[in-house]
Amino acid sequence: QSMEFSPGYMTRWFLAWTFRRPKITSPSARVRGGCFEVCLDSNCDEKDALDEVATRITAYCESLPGWTLLTTVNTNESGKVVTIVEASSPSTPTTWSVEGNNETMPERLFDSITRDWDANRFLPKEGHFLVEATVVLNESQQADRDKSNTSISVSLDCYRHSNRGNKAVEKIRSQLQGEICRTNRRWRRILRRQADKGRITNNWSS
Repeated sequence: QSMEFSPGYMTRWFLAWTFRRPKITSPSARVRGGCFEVCLDSNCDEKDALDEVATRITAYCESLPGWTLLTTVNTNESGKVVTIVEASSPSTPTTWSVEGNNETMPERLFDSITRDWDANRFLPKEGHFLVEATVVLNESQQADRDKSNTSISVSLDCYRHSNRGNKAVEKIRSQLQGEICRTNRRWRRILRRQADKGRITNNWSS
């Protein structure tokens, strides 16, 4: 952190830093999340609908190529919260280059910032990122229980602490809606094959 003081004609800057791990939900690490609705075809009850959406989110995370993600599903009074983090962050050696020598700065500080570090040392214990997907019954659905379809609202809270974390958040945020709503290209192909298979089965039965 930095702060500027300007008493009179003199300007001074005060710097402060720490080697402690930051909190995963630090406000400075928060990025744009998102919100979307999931309409389930069948008229299932609220609990089954929330379970279905949470299961779809977990299944997407388990099958995401190139990433090993860990999901945790918690239930509260409003609905469910699915927490997404990386199962294990890769070790990233980092060497800091500093102009100067140990005569121009405290020896302990110079040794600390010029040695080879594992960059994960400066990350939260949860890793490079955190995505929290809050799954609740849509407000309009709560007001009208007689609707034929069940509408679920999913809102995302996203935090990233590195470039790797930013890539993960961007990928999840851009793909999650299509996967959960089953409206992307992959799911359109799957549903088309299922429909074709169902028609073939009906023809053989008749």
